[in-house]
Amino acid sequence: MKCSGMRWRHPGGQGILTARSLIQSGMFDNGWKLLAVTYCAKVTKVGMDNVIPFPMQKGDLEL
Repeated sequence: MKCSGMRWRHPGGQGILTARSLIQSGMFDNGWKLLAVTYCAKVTKVGMDNVIPFPMQKGDLEL
């Protein structure tokens, strides 16, 4: 958790360790189902007045 230049506060570090342990144990999908209930939030579109789109590049998929 402390490679060169990395610093984690307790809440951030716990989140990283939780995600890593779920991945390493092969239980990420089951664990995420439990965690997603807590972390899901409604997102609303405010407006597109101040958005500058990235130019399309070769290989990008158009939606």
